[in-house]
Amino acid sequence: MIKEADIVKIGAVVKAAGTSDTDAIVTMKLPPLCDNVDAMPAIIMKLDGIFIPFFAKEFEIVGDYEDGVVYECHFENVSSADIRQMQKADLWVLNSDADHFEHYEDGAPQVVGYAVIADGVNIGVIDDIDTTTDNALLVVNSPSGEEYFIPAADDFIDDIDTENEIITMTLPDGLLKINSK
Repeated sequence: MIKEADIVKIGAVVKAAGTSDTDAIVTMKLPPLCDNVDAMPAIIMKLDGIFIPFFAKEFEIVGDYEDGVVYECHFENVSSADIRQMQKADLWVLNSDADHFEHYEDGAPQVVGYAVIADGVNIGVIDDIDTTTDNALLVVNSPSGEEYFIPAADDFIDDIDTENEIITMTLPDGLLKINSK
């Protein structure tokens, strides 16, 4: 059985439609793939409260946007009841498959909600990942309500504790003063 701790959300269904009694075409928005689409891992959806893996027979890119790629995927052996539930479902992959996606290459989206400890001080919680610049920025909200933009650079990250959802960092002097809002 697939558990939520073993998966990461990567996107959402845009629409799902049956093409026959057992086949479906699902349009989904996902981060760009690092590999070709044939290397797509199992896509997991939560149907009837259970995480179920689906394996696409064919993929076609139907849109490429700054915040993701829209794929049209052909799934076989899908019931009409499942197709109805797929409408607007979230899409997940196993944690071990997340590295297939460019957006997840450094694990950044998986750390939303993690606490940030920098130089021994609790800076706050990661609220978002800003990918509008060449270097991804962790958007961290402090307990006092201040918002910090911290580069998600390997040089600054000392440890990522996935069990306790804490990132420990060492930041250059003055970084928080110039990167706050």
